[in-house]
Amino acid sequence: NERSKMRGMEEADAYLDRVFAANPLHPAHHYRIHLWDTADTPRGLDSATKVVHTAPGVPHMWHMAGHLFSLLDRHREAAWYMEAAMRLDHKYTIKDRVHPDLMHVYCHNVEWLIRCLAQCGQVRAAIDRCKALTDLPRHPRYNNLEPESSSAYGRRRLFEVLTEYELWDELIGLANTHYLEPTREFDDRLRRHRYLAIAHLRNGNFAGADEQLQAIGEIRAEQADLAAGQSSKGLVEVDETIAKIAAHRAVMEQRTRWSDLSTRLIVGLVVVSLVLLLAAKMFERTALRVAYLVVLLAAGGYGVYWLSGPTAQAATLAPMFHSRDLHAYGRTGDAVAA
Repeated sequence: NERSKMRGMEEADAYLDRVFAANPLHPAHHYRIHLWDTADTPRGLDSATKVVHTAPGVPHMWHMAGHLFSLLDRHREAAWYMEAAMRLDHKYTIKDRVHPDLMHVYCHNVEWLIRCLAQCGQVRAAIDRCKALTDLPRHPRYNNLEPESSSAYGRRRLFEVLTEYELWDELIGLANTHYLEPTREFDDRLRRHRYLAIAHLRNGNFAGADEQLQAIGEIRAEQADLAAGQSSKGLVEVDETIAKIAAHRAVMEQRTRWSDLSTRLIVGLVVVSLVLLLAAKMFERTALRVAYLVVLLAAGGYGVYWLSGPTAQAATLAPMFHSRDLHAYGRTGDAVAA
């Protein structure tokens, strides 16, 4: 159970204290980082500052320091260590002429560096690293679109960074290059069409999004044929993707209508003011005035309800999109909270 697990971890940590008392720079600092990285991350911080000195010629030791700093949201320091690990890997790549995908966690180290750079706001540096991973020499066995290969990591992180920073035009442009070109692998095809559909929707290009949805529909037909009438993981993933894109579309369509209405808001206010003034003159009887105001209030209330609907839908989307949509509706406080 959890209590006995924690007791075992405390015992291991106490044993490590004895090791470090005898040898302060013992490589077991690597172990202590893993011991506490998810259970009680700050307890591994001392080892994170020392682990690189235990074996400075081993890139993974630099990676481990960055690993812990990243989990503590100290991304600038994490990026420094991850880049150091990458540079050391490059040294051995040049010296030994070994394919990068055959080096221990090289690709994982670089993709983590990309995430750290993105967290620090160093967008161009993150994108350049994504492209560098994708540009590495291809190999049919060692560097294909398997989940932990350099080309797969480069593509995934590039999609994520471009989406996180809403660089829609750049994402759409790179889709026609070797960086984000179409592939034949199921997960990658579905991911590519999803990101492109979102990019087109956020640009207000509903026709472009429909093309991506059509392509996803073709993928669904393929998965349905493979499933032979039975439910499958592939079909579920496709249906979830279609639902997410539909939610984006509903929000963006409503935002477009809101934008169109808001541009006419001043004219509308002037017209309503004139109508109210005219009504005050025309309807001398109090009952007719009250009825007239009730109708106006009901119409206004319905308009507010109709326009605020998409903000509830937006809550099911990623927080960055939700906050952007709330801001577009003038709900700045809610956007900041999101």
